[in-house]
Amino acid sequence: MSRKSDKQQVIQCIALKNYYSRRLENLALTEFQYENLPDTCDADYLERCFLYKGKAGIYRPKGLEMLLSTGWLTRGNFNAYGYPTEIVGVDFNGRNIETDEWVIAWDNKERDNTYSNIQLYAQQLAEIHQTIRANLFQQRHPLMPAIDKSELLSYQTIYNEIDDFTPFIPVKKGFDTENLNPLDLRIPYIGNELFDTLDRAWGKALNMLGITAETDKKERLISQEISLNRQEDILSLGTRYYTRKKMCDDVNEKFGTNIKVKLAVNDTNLIAREVDMFMQREQGEE
Repeated sequence: MSRKSDKQQVIQCIALKNYYSRRLENLALTEFQYENLPDTCDADYLERCFLYKGKAGIYRPKGLEMLLSTGWLTRGNFNAYGYPTEIVGVDFNGRNIETDEWVIAWDNKERDNTYSNIQLYAQQLAEIHQTIRANLFQQRHPLMPAIDKSELLSYQTIYNEIDDFTPFIPVKKGFDTENLNPLDLRIPYIGNELFDTLDRAWGKALNMLGITAETDKKERLISQEISLNRQEDILSLGTRYYTRKKMCDDVNEKFGTNIKVKLAVNDTNLIAREVDMFMQREQGEE
């Protein structure tokens, strides 16, 4: 394969990775909704900080009465449990904002960002997608002619015409078509299996975000497997919901607000109820 072809393959794979990454990012950014946020706080930016930086906070800048919701950096030491004793707010422009009244939170219990996980799944999805495209392409061109290097340009022209489904292909007078000697690549079509793999990979990516993927292969799962999959989704979503709920509760207690966070989509209230139970257990252990 030429360097140009290699470069095109890389560009296509990057484009596919970005496509799947954006889809997952948009889902992650819209999983939670906030109520009663102060006008000076931005829910969308708050979630972007959680997703890409892994942490966000609500605080009062020194000398001001308003509240802001941005990212933050540690300033100073940590207490015995790994929480910073001082922070500085960081806005979109990278400016430091001094504060001594603040509440911080992480995107999940691991204190890590979800974006890095999205990138891993997006890469896998892109590679499966590329494999599907390659297998389909090989069905269109199951034969490979063995030619002399001097004839490369002529055969490249013919190949391009065939690829464009041109009904008539003009060739030079005297062009030898008797010695093409095509090689049968014998590459089977496995598109159905690959599409199933893509669906399962997409489902796993959604599970990582705490979203239960609908599948037409439910009949292959026993009820116990469905239940376990559901529990995994709920716990995955619960860890992220818990950190946001605790942040809102702490902000309300500290600043006298009434901020609430909820799931953007309640699947017949099942997930919301299970996550609330998860939160109650977590709070009971503290």
